[in-house]
Amino acid sequence: MDWRSRAACLEKDPELFFPVGNTGPALLQIEEAKDTVAEKEKELKKNESLFQFVKNAIAFRKEHPILHVPGEMYGVDYQTRGLPDVSLHGERAWYMNSENTSRLLGIMYCGAYAHRADGSEDASIYVAYNFHWEDRIFALPNLAGYRKWKKVIDTSAVKENGFLEQEQETYSKKLKVTPRTIVVLMAVEEEKKDASVAAL
Repeated sequence: MDWRSRAACLEKDPELFFPVGNTGPALLQIEEAKDTVAEKEKELKKNESLFQFVKNAIAFRKEHPILHVPGEMYGVDYQTRGLPDVSLHGERAWYMNSENTSRLLGIMYCGAYAHRADGSEDASIYVAYNFHWEDRIFALPNLAGYRKWKKVIDTSAVKENGFLEQEQETYSKKLKVTPRTIVVLMAVEEEKKDASVAAL
C-alpha cells in the first residue's frame, strides 16, 4: 500500500503547508498549518499510548501460560489442585449473576494448571470486567496460605497506561472497580509474620 494513502494530513490541501510569503494571508495560512500539525501530533500520541498498552498486554499474556493453555478449560478441579482451572465470579465469589442487568463478570484462572518454561507453576489470575456506568464491588475468592490478590492492570489508570508496576496494595475479600473498566489481579505470596511478633 502506498504510504500517501495513510498520511496523517491526507484530508488537507497540500498547499496549506507551502505558504507564499510571510505577511498578510500567508500568516493565517502558517497558523492554520501549525494548528493542523499540532492536532495530528496529539492524535499520534494517543495512538502511541494505545499501541504501548496492547504491546504490554501481549507481553503479559505470553508471560502467563495460564492465559493461553493449549486445551479447553473445564471449570472443574480435575487435577485436584484445590481450585477449578477456571471459575466465574461476581458480586459474590463463586457465583456469577447471569441476568442482563448485572453488567459485571469476574473470571479466575488457577495458575496451578499451567507451568512456566522453568517448570514452576504460574500465578493465579483474576480478571474483573465492569461494564456498568457505576462503581461495582467484586467479591474475591479466597487464596490458600499467605497469598493475596495484587492489582497489576487497571484500564482506568490513565497515568500508568493501565499497567501498575509500582502497586503495593493487596486485596483479599473485595475489589472496587470503576465504571467501564477491566482490572487484572495476580495472586502473590505475602511475607509470613514472625510467630514471636504475632504473639505480642
